[in-house]
Amino acid sequence: MITGPSDSPYQGGVQGNWSAAMTISSVLISLTSLLTDPNASDPLVPSAARLFRRDRRQYEEKAREWTRKFAMIQ
Repeated sequence: MITGPSDSPYQGGVQGNWSAAMTISSVLISLTSLLTDPNASDPLVPSAARLFRRDRRQYEEKAREWTRKFAMIQ
C-alpha cells in the first residue's frame, strides 16, 4: 500500500488505484507528465491553477521561486 500525508488526497493509501500492472517506470512517467503538464482543471491549489491558465510565464517564474525557497538546500 502507498500512503500519503493525512492532509493529502493520498491519506489512507491508494490501494484502490494501484494495479500489479503498474511498474516503477509507468509511475515515473506519470509523475513526469504531471510535473511538466499540470492538470489545471483539477488543482490542489486553485490560485496556482488560475495563474497557470492566465499567465504561464508568471506561473513558471513563481514555481521556480518557490522551488528555490522551499525545495533546495541552501
